[in-house]
Amino acid sequence: MKSSAFLVPFVLGAMVLTTSDAAATGHVAGANPRLFHAHVPDVAPPPPPPTKDPKGNPLPNVGPAQTGNSTKMPLVILLHGLAVDATMQDMFFQLRTIADQRRFAFAYLDGTRNGLGLQFWNATDGCCQFPSNPNFANAFTSGIHGLLGALTASVGGPPVDDVGYINSVIDVMTAAYPIDEKRIFVVAHSNGGFMAHRFACESPRVAAIATLSGAQWLDPARCPGSHKVSVLHIHDTADEIIPYLGGTPVLSPLFSPALGIVYPNIAVPSAKETVSRWANRDECKGGLKMVGGTKIDLEQRLPGPDTLMERYDCPAPYGVELWTIDGGPPRSLETLDGTNSAHIPRFYYHGMPGFHEPPGNQPAFPDRIYDWLIAHPKP
Repeated sequence: MKSSAFLVPFVLGAMVLTTSDAAATGHVAGANPRLFHAHVPDVAPPPPPPTKDPKGNPLPNVGPAQTGNSTKMPLVILLHGLAVDATMQDMFFQLRTIADQRRFAFAYLDGTRNGLGLQFWNATDGCCQFPSNPNFANAFTSGIHGLLGALTASVGGPPVDDVGYINSVIDVMTAAYPIDEKRIFVVAHSNGGFMAHRFACESPRVAAIATLSGAQWLDPARCPGSHKVSVLHIHDTADEIIPYLGGTPVLSPLFSPALGIVYPNIAVPSAKETVSRWANRDECKGGLKMVGGTKIDLEQRLPGPDTLMERYDCPAPYGVELWTIDGGPPRSLETLDGTNSAHIPRFYYHGMPGFHEPPGNQPAFPDRIYDWLIAHPKP
């Protein structure tokens, strides 16, 4: 693929995408640049139609080859968690490693830096541009918590328009590459998971989202619109940051248990409440029912099959599923030692140092996620 540059108008300035071979980097130009990264498989044009049959006889002119959706690629967008960046999240989920083989375009985005220099998404009332949340002012008292609160609040300014930013990335990618707009997906973790739910609420462009932790808005009225979206939500019962049962989230901005902060006036819905709302919106029937008759082995630190897969009975092609990792009761920050976080599971990967290969014939984590997404396009 030759190097190219693309310019698309956007409210903050201009979105610029530069490609080099199969990799790309883009940004929103202007006072507040917004970077994103992309990996796109080589796009070969369809072969010309034959002009002669096997015996050399001329064939009638059938016109140019009809490419249709068969040559178009799905687009997968990755949103990182609080305090990490696009590259770190990509290393965790490993989706870029399968993009060429599975033939999808992959864009991994960076959020905005707050007063601590930590990247965040302005997602929901639960996370994580807290100055835009009126409960934030009452969340801290004194000491180190008060200091960190003041630093975090120093981001200032109006709420960041991350929904607009993600939409602008989609604009660039669809203009630059043959993207199948019925197969635009968002995969996200933690703060990115909250952002994926908000984006699905507000943008009819996304076909499906897959989130690890994160949650919907606490106030369901903040999720407008009637467009349907397929949703896969993955959550560990022992998650020490975003509680599986809902309630008050915990933030450890420097990844130190001693600096763990609880936001007493901020709350999030439970994992089941999150998927229930999407099931209602998608006009699914009944309640959650187990998939496959047995658990799957998703977390390599837990013995044997550990994850219950449940789904609603939804009209095709929509799907709403909850994959619950049974890690036991919620862990506390004081018990963490850097290797046992339930908020950051250890999944199975192919050829990734420090991680196990999938047991038996089970797919690795990135393939498992992509298999689910690609089965849920827009109608």
